[in-house]
Amino acid sequence: MKIIQDIFCLILKFRSQLVSAQWQQDAGQKTVVHGNFAVMVNTFQSFHMYSVFLFKVVSRLSQKGYQPHLQELLLQLNFNNYYTQASD
Repeated sequence: MKIIQDIFCLILKFRSQLVSAQWQQDAGQKTVVHGNFAVMVNTFQSFHMYSVFLFKVVSRLSQKGYQPHLQELLLQLNFNNYYTQASD
């Protein structure tokens, strides 16, 4: 599925954004900031949208009995009920 490939591309994109800039201490507010934080937030939001969509698609396919191994994939993806709560 193309969506799985897109999710992995977003993971790699996030990693490259993370390592391409350094964390810096903001002395005025005593916090640590990242130079690419805004871009990383956009990448995370895209990742979240894609992963919730994938969860919905796989859920529907497994409910129809499309392929038995999809139940196992759902169990592993949603081990803490994160996607069940996000898709509601």
